[in-house]
Amino acid sequence: MIHDMPDSRPTKTPDSRRNLVIVVVAAFAAAVLAVFGVIALTGADDDQPNSTGGSGSAETTVNYMFTAETETSLAKLEFTVGPSGQITGTHVWVRFNDDGEPFGEDDEEPFGGTFTDGHVELTGLSDTRSAYTGTLENGVLTLDGTFGVSATEWTQIQNAAEFDKAIRDHHAEPVECEDEGRFGCGES
Repeated sequence: MIHDMPDSRPTKTPDSRRNLVIVVVAAFAAAVLAVFGVIALTGADDDQPNSTGGSGSAETTVNYMFTAETETSLAKLEFTVGPSGQITGTHVWVRFNDDGEPFGEDDEEPFGGTFTDGHVELTGLSDTRSAYTGTLENGVLTLDGTFGVSATEWTQIQNAAEFDKAIRDHHAEPVECEDEGRFGCGES
């Protein structure tokens, strides 16, 4: 019995099979791009404020944390926005001495307010003013006045560890003075 040797030339893939492979690869690529598009539109978990509750849930709350810094102080606002826009939060203010070292940190002070369509009204932050209004846009809370730390712009941070690091890394320029009191320049 004589057997013919198989042809050693590569065989051609039929056009229909090649077209099927191209369609499958294109569909897979489209699915991958769609997933990345959704991630880009919604942001990664680290880009978004923390939230609890399911999507569309009447119990959804959103947690925000902001910090503001000047040469002599650093502050943190941490608050939760409830389902109907009510705000409950705490404020911490850290002051630095003339050498740039922290010398006082207030206890967390509670405050409240409301949040509607990117606009905030914060109450209970000052003994001299009943409310501060402002806007929240692109991770920046801009208020119409100052309290504690003298800043109107507050930058969103992801967690308390960032605030603690900012305290450790705060470097104010030392103040030179002739009359160094025990509480700083010119103070006895």
